[in-house]
Amino acid sequence: SVTPAAVTARFPAPLHMTPLPRLRGQGIGRRLFALSRETAVAAGIAGFQVGVSPDNAGGAAFWQACGMKPVTGPGESSHSTLWFGLEI
Repeated sequence: SVTPAAVTARFPAPLHMTPLPRLRGQGIGRRLFALSRETAVAAGIAGFQVGVSPDNAGGAAFWQACGMKPVTGPGESSHSTLWFGLEI
């Protein structure tokens, strides 16, 4: 889906992470996120964005546990994507 301009303006760095099911629950995603955040801070990047399918409750919960906040409300999603962002 196309990221809404309002999301991109505020959160310029998109993230994508899809660990294999056998790797989930081991803290790998959190470690990858922490490393991505450290790298972004060092590079002066203002924020992250991620799009999640409304059917992916586990994915939405993961990103929210990482501190990302919903940046679109009901009816504001882009092609059925829920957008989350984190200012860093």
